[in-house]
Amino acid sequence: MTKRLMCFLTAAGLLLGLLSNGCRAKPTPTPSPAPANTVGQFASSGRTVFITICSNCHGEQGQGITGPALIGSNAFLEKFENAQRLFEYISIAMPQEAPGSLTRQEYLEVLSYLMLQNGFIDEKVPFDPDGLEKLPLKK
Repeated sequence: MTKRLMCFLTAAGLLLGLLSNGCRAKPTPTPSPAPANTVGQFASSGRTVFITICSNCHGEQGQGITGPALIGSNAFLEKFENAQRLFEYISIAMPQEAPGSLTRQEYLEVLSYLMLQNGFIDEKVPFDPDGLEKLPLKK
């Protein structure tokens, strides 16, 4: 076979291959972006942690039992001024019988739960653990 004939047959084979695939390349799927973690998502997990760990002293509704109220009109979390200061306090001092024993994620979840329950933030707001100092504890 001559070179010309070989090139022709190769090209014809490629053309037939393209035609059999519908003449279109299959698109490469683009990964969808991961959904942002919202306050509501963190708070949902935080509620579970709060009821399991914190409610022994603070009550299931955060009303306070042997520990102070953390949710509602009797809670005075505003004294911490922003979410970063509250996070630092709870992650160092709580739970009282085993301070610092929760994971960072669990402390962040409890923090978001308390902020949401006290009306400091909306549940749809993206939750940025690195921007806690920008979140004031004000209604």
